[in-house]
Amino acid sequence: MTMSEEASLEIVPPPIVRAFNRAFGKAAQKGIDLRPDAFRRRGELTTGLHDYGHPSFHEHLDSACRALHPNANLSPFGRFAAATFYHFHVENRLRIVDLLNQRPWLRDKEIVEPIFIVGFYRTGTTQMHNLLGADPRHRVAAAWELMSPVKLSRDPKRDGFLRRLRSRMIYDLSKIVVPEARVAHHVELEGPEEEFFLMENDFLSTTLMNTYQGWDYAWETLDWDMAPIYESLRQQLCILAEDEPERRWVLKTPYHLWHLPALYAAFPDARFVFTHRSVPEALASYCSLSAMTTSKFAVHTDLERIGRFWFDFYQEGMKRAFAARPLIPESQRIDVPLTALSKNPIGTLRAIYDYFGIPFAEAEQPIREKLEGLTQEAKAKGKHRYRPSQFGLSETKVVKAFSHYEAFYRELVERFPRTHEVAMGAYEVAR
Repeated sequence: MTMSEEASLEIVPPPIVRAFNRAFGKAAQKGIDLRPDAFRRRGELTTGLHDYGHPSFHEHLDSACRALHPNANLSPFGRFAAATFYHFHVENRLRIVDLLNQRPWLRDKEIVEPIFIVGFYRTGTTQMHNLLGADPRHRVAAAWELMSPVKLSRDPKRDGFLRRLRSRMIYDLSKIVVPEARVAHHVELEGPEEEFFLMENDFLSTTLMNTYQGWDYAWETLDWDMAPIYESLRQQLCILAEDEPERRWVLKTPYHLWHLPALYAAFPDARFVFTHRSVPEALASYCSLSAMTTSKFAVHTDLERIGRFWFDFYQEGMKRAFAARPLIPESQRIDVPLTALSKNPIGTLRAIYDYFGIPFAEAEQPIREKLEGLTQEAKAKGKHRYRPSQFGLSETKVVKAFSHYEAFYRELVERFPRTHEVAMGAYEVAR
């Protein structure tokens, strides 16, 4: 969309949430305990397990709970949803550690040459993930298995049913509560999703930042030792693919940009696809998505506070990402502007394959079929509309603050088609 298009934003909770808040207001505020000991007790009770693995887990859980328990702006429904979310991941953590204790060989198993799609939020990472994931030689993780990574039954059919059922609790809740999010970021239980779901089992949670106003927590995470978290991510990927033929993992989580050194240390032979987009558009788009979700769990939604937080957090992420990029050999990273992916997705994907020395012929038809499906979905769901001024940000201020990146992006838009011989046509997937 253009920055001048009229933008609307629904920040009123749906009727079901308002009814919950009226019915359970005082009881929820007083009766829902969001302290770490409460989550540990409940998790141990429902799983019968007690080993949490690396001691940093408790520090991370404590930090996450500090962000929520005293937060007076969390609505009664927000407290209920947060308690459900936290309990879900404490259970996951206990089951993961138990499985690794039973199968210690999974702790040291390697993930060979994965592809990580890393770009700031709203830069085309989801479309890139879907297209690269369409290659049958690639392994992507569906939302349901990311939400419930440990098998719940030895019988494959029963296991799939139980894990989907458990994951559907969270999935259906978000679908009912934030229906408009399908326009901005549609999640399918059976479709590929971000591996941050796995990282949330270590209580590194972008959901807490994006949905539950955990902004102080977000800044705290930047000082964490990320090595145990990325080690845990590698082990959880090994759990997901334990009984399968080896395929190349295709993964994507924008938040990796804030921690590239730790990501690269854990996956030193990974290939990195960096996606790029002009910051005023990307930042406004993500503020809009954050406001959509935050507003359903908060008593009051301050759009300008959302804008200030993400403006500052993006700046910190940009500084960290550009400082860390030289750690990754040029042969293992490629920069892709959203303009190229939008106007010539097949040519852009071919360029990525060629750059990394991966044969493209076998992948082309499945990718074309996936692209057709994405195009139809985009037409059906409508436009996501937003503008920086909704969040107290002027386009001029954003461009000035990110002037170095904007210059890099303009040069990349010109350079990428020439360097990789990608023709720029009129094709574009609606965003």
